[in-house]
Amino acid sequence: MASQAAGSHVRWMEKRYLSGGGRYPQTSGFTCGAATLLNIAFDLGAAVELSPEAEYAIWRQANSVWMGGGHPGIEPWALALAGVRLGLGAVLHQTGMSQVFDGWNRNPEKREVASIVRKADMAALAATGTEDRKFSFDGSGMRCLVRDGARLAVLVGNSRDLHWVAVLGGSDGFAHVHDPYRAGSLDDLRNPWSEAPVTWENLRRSMALNSKEAACMVEFRMP
Repeated sequence: MASQAAGSHVRWMEKRYLSGGGRYPQTSGFTCGAATLLNIAFDLGAAVELSPEAEYAIWRQANSVWMGGGHPGIEPWALALAGVRLGLGAVLHQTGMSQVFDGWNRNPEKREVASIVRKADMAALAATGTEDRKFSFDGSGMRCLVRDGARLAVLVGNSRDLHWVAVLGGSDGFAHVHDPYRAGSLDDLRNPWSEAPVTWENLRRSMALNSKEAACMVEFRMP
């Protein structure tokens, strides 16, 4: 999510399961959340433009101000709120994410700024009526959501190396995962849609963000 982590999370992702591309690639090392949301909104039929202008508009609206070093990424409360502002319905499923993101900011001053932004995002999200639920899914539960029409923004990695990917479909055995970092370049947008299949249980294991089993995803639907 932060620019200095881009290379390491991509190496991790390549080792684990991802090799496919997709409709829209992130155009920087810190806009995986914005690109993930754009692809989900487009896939659900929302009126969005797949462009750097739209990508950075979401990032400017939703980034956490401070997140480790480099440019900041997007925390889950802000990602859900950005989706609602695009006209999507959202449910946030998360456990332990405040502690995970606090771990990105070892500097007390930066941690305080990020905390202020996070609390404001939480309050704005709650004001929309969007639920913030405890994460309680195994792979089969995630599969059922997608089968029922949801698209999922999933946070994968570990407590120091986080990355947003989109689940845009699936079968009984596999989730169809789009990694915006691996999507190629803007020149590839006319290429056929491609996704990387990963078993639902492997996807769920990739979401164990620290030893306390923190986990996070945002469920999006058309209202």
